[in-house]
Amino acid sequence: MSLTLHILLDRAEAEVISSEMLLLQPMDIISYNCRMEFVLQARDDVAAVEELFSELVTKGLKPNQHTYNSKFVA
Repeated sequence: MSLTLHILLDRAEAEVISSEMLLLQPMDIISYNCRMEFVLQARDDVAAVEELFSELVTKGLKPNQHTYNSKFVA
């Protein structure tokens, strides 16, 4: 298996695991920070990070310094 294919599978697996975790426990600010950092590093998808940021604010969580660093530094 090529390295590129292996990385893509790991990303897909990480997304599945993350989705399954949401069913067990709601995300806190640390979870959102980790997820935003993953999305930026794995997919460089700024729109998805913006969506996660909006979601955490809507749920009443307060962004912290790490949240902003994850959001704006890829």
